[in-house]
Amino acid sequence: MKRVGTRGSALALAQTRLVIERLAERFPSTAVEICPIHTRGDHLASVSLSVIGGQGVFVKEIEQALLAGRIDFAVHSLKDLPSALPPGLALAAILPREDPRDVLIARSAPSLVALPAGARVATSAPRRFTQLHAARPDLHLVDIRGNVDTRLRRLRAGDFDAIVLAAAGLHRLGRAGEITEYLPLDVCLPAVGQGALAVEARVDDADLLAMLQAIDHPPTRAAVTAERAVLRALGGGCRIPIAAYARVQASPPSSPLTAWEKGIGSPSPAAWERGEGGTCAEFGSPGDEGADLSPLPPSPRRGGGGLPVPASGRFRNGGQGVRSAPGAAVPGPKSAHMGKGDERVQLTLRARIAAPDGSQFIDGVITGDPAAAEALGEKLGKELLEGARSLLDAIDATFGSDDVPLSTEPGE
Repeated sequence: MKRVGTRGSALALAQTRLVIERLAERFPSTAVEICPIHTRGDHLASVSLSVIGGQGVFVKEIEQALLAGRIDFAVHSLKDLPSALPPGLALAAILPREDPRDVLIARSAPSLVALPAGARVATSAPRRFTQLHAARPDLHLVDIRGNVDTRLRRLRAGDFDAIVLAAAGLHRLGRAGEITEYLPLDVCLPAVGQGALAVEARVDDADLLAMLQAIDHPPTRAAVTAERAVLRALGGGCRIPIAAYARVQASPPSSPLTAWEKGIGSPSPAAWERGEGGTCAEFGSPGDEGADLSPLPPSPRRGGGGLPVPASGRFRNGGQGVRSAPGAAVPGPKSAHMGKGDERVQLTLRARIAAPDGSQFIDGVITGDPAAAEALGEKLGKELLEGARSLLDAIDATFGSDDVPLSTEPGE
């Protein structure tokens, strides 16, 4: 009998059952017991994350139980995990990624652009606050806490005109039908690791690590490794909202955005694994056009539904954004083979950092070998950090350097 630790929310339990199902496919004779664990973030469900701190508040108690041997492994939403794990623990498996986008759920408006001026839109993520403010500065953005059910109940009660959540959680709960609109990546770039599930285990449990490796998904691992490397390079205590999204795809990728990346519809989980709309095991399959994550032009553009896209690299103080050319040289293996046969694949990583009020953005893009995912993310993160020096200095001068970090985004 193996014991798996997780939070006790409906979403956390649903995600844990997905992992157990994957294990059962490979190891049908292995029984697994779910051990719900309440974390600090769960106990303080009515307190804003900006008050209690964003890093590790939904995983610390679970990791302590894992290190103490009270559970054998743990399942997390990857975006809940800080960029550095405690000594003695490892990411033993990362499952195929769900839809990484953010979504709008509105009481009456059919889209974000259709919300009236002054509409109350709730979210708990500083990353979303900044990007939504850039797209719709006339909205009244408010903080919200609680699980998915709590947030939807408050929306129906009329506390807000709309809420913004992660698509992945709603899909896993079977509640995708409540989604009003999928927000395009150009409007709202996801959090680091959004849509991915992580399985954490002790580094000294060799037999279990080998078992969990059987359900690991290398393309998703490469993508989120790059994203988390950006976060580490920017510093665990970075005080500005961070977004990042990486994708592994056939090389060279075609240029058009897929329909879901434009904010139209949503691929099923099976489609994700086939390669139709995201990081996937199979590449070049029908319908997988590939994402255009090339460096953005310096002028403002228009997003899906007529929304203005934040101007990448254009600041009110006249600064310039970071642009890493596709194919930037990063030390690593000469090639990566994650696709069909000998088909080569490449990883494209886009990251964004922003001023807390959404007035300034810095975007960066880098493309390279998935086998060098960590080096790619570290390189892009360092370049972004260099480009954001003046922004960080201004934040320190205004708020001080010991404020609550905003670099991770737990909670859904």
